[in-house]
Amino acid sequence: MDCRLLMAFVARFFRARHLPALAFHSDANGQPALPTYPGFGLYSDLPNQFCGKQGVRWNPPELPRIGCFGLSSGSSASATIGNHRLEVAVGSTGTEICKIDGAIVGCNGCVYKDDVACETRLDLISRNKDKSIFFYFGRRTRHGYFVTNQENWDYEETRRN
Repeated sequence: MDCRLLMAFVARFFRARHLPALAFHSDANGQPALPTYPGFGLYSDLPNQFCGKQGVRWNPPELPRIGCFGLSSGSSASATIGNHRLEVAVGSTGTEICKIDGAIVGCNGCVYKDDVACETRLDLISRNKDKSIFFYFGRRTRHGYFVTNQENWDYEETRRN
């Protein structure tokens, strides 16, 4: 399957309002674990596949360059991506708030719209019962594929041509 089609499928899959039989568990530190989707076969554990071996970073002080992160209600993190300052926050009601250079923007899709090549994508994985949110960054490799975790980035970077 073409990588762009897969990314579009995944973005729609995660944004769906009514997903059947979501399973949530808490990890050892009390934060929600990534959701699973029983009955979806190979895609039942898709969020963990996206995050890779790094898993989810909870409430990082700085946004990761690639991969998954979770923000608790009332938390925020920021980083400079390209020449733009990106801040991602979760409000007290569990609503995502994203700002680029101080201007409020959507939290799904290319990080900034003037990037024609769309080098970095930010997408939501899930909104959780405790009003926290899982997000992930996908980065475009030099081969034109989006990857969502460090091990896939490293693999793509070692490929020739």
